[in-house]
Amino acid sequence: MNEQQTKNLSNEEQDSPREKLLRAAKRLFIKKGYSRVTTRAIAEEANVNMALIKYYFVDKAGLFETVFRDVAAPLLELIHLAQQKKPNHDVSPYILTQFIEPLLQSNEPTSNTA
Repeated sequence: MNEQQTKNLSNEEQDSPREKLLRAAKRLFIKKGYSRVTTRAIAEEANVNMALIKYYFVDKAGLFETVFRDVAAPLLELIHLAQQKKPNHDVSPYILTQFIEPLLQSNEPTSNTA
């Protein structure tokens, strides 16, 4: 594969099999729930060999735990920062402000005024 062909690959195609599995598992767990997702379905969605789930994560539970940690990491970091700023206080409003508002703002339609 030459340099131009490599540049044309999407980021998703360039991701490692591990990253593909994580992304596919996250999509399927959100869409169907843990109990209705099989490792075969995750591997097919990621377009990788099913044996890689065992190699990287041991089993579906290990994969789910890794997905959960990746999703929860930003929130846990905010909780830690909030507790440092306001020890012994309820940090819920701070966390909601820091975590939820950017999500809401990113979903607001942009005006196309020229």
